[in-house]
Amino acid sequence: TPGNMVGYGFDQCEAPSQAAMTTWLKYSPFRAVGIYMSGSLRYCQAQTNLTPTWVRTQLATGWRLLPIHLGAQASCTTRDRYQKDKISADSTDGYSKARAQGRYEANVATNAATALGIVAKSTIYYDLEAFDAGNSSCRLSSLYFLQAWTRRLHTNGYVSGVYSSAASGIKVLDDARVTVGNTITMPDQI
Repeated sequence: TPGNMVGYGFDQCEAPSQAAMTTWLKYSPFRAVGIYMSGSLRYCQAQTNLTPTWVRTQLATGWRLLPIHLGAQASCTTRDRYQKDKISADSTDGYSKARAQGRYEANVATNAATALGIVAKSTIYYDLEAFDAGNSSCRLSSLYFLQAWTRRLHTNGYVSGVYSSAASGIKVLDDARVTVGNTITMPDQI
């Protein structure tokens, strides 16, 4: 959600019930909750609690929301459940297929955010699970994918976030960030 937040946050596969959110707010130091709002690979697809009313209620009571999208995963992922939707490692035309996938995922995420009442200027996080950062085509296709994700989110009025492993997605982004002459557009938040 728009703005900055300092403090603790958590995420759960399913958006918690209102009773659970009220209890968390009353008895814990947590003030932010990650919500898996969209993506073909999110494990909890039903999300029975995640509605526009739930979003409005959490925001009104002081919660900060961290919207998470879990779609296509790195081309070299080894996890069985991610094999059906992977980022293209085809290097043709500067990883054009991976970039198209990044734009597509950003559009899906912004449509989901809009439907839930998560307003523009909110950060939407892409969940890119662990992968072999030493695999060149996997690393580069992931970078171009995330660049396209970021650019399309900006075009759609949202802030770009990436939620990933420190040893893979975050490392790859940070390595690109400190590389002289880097042309990859970096996400706004990690």
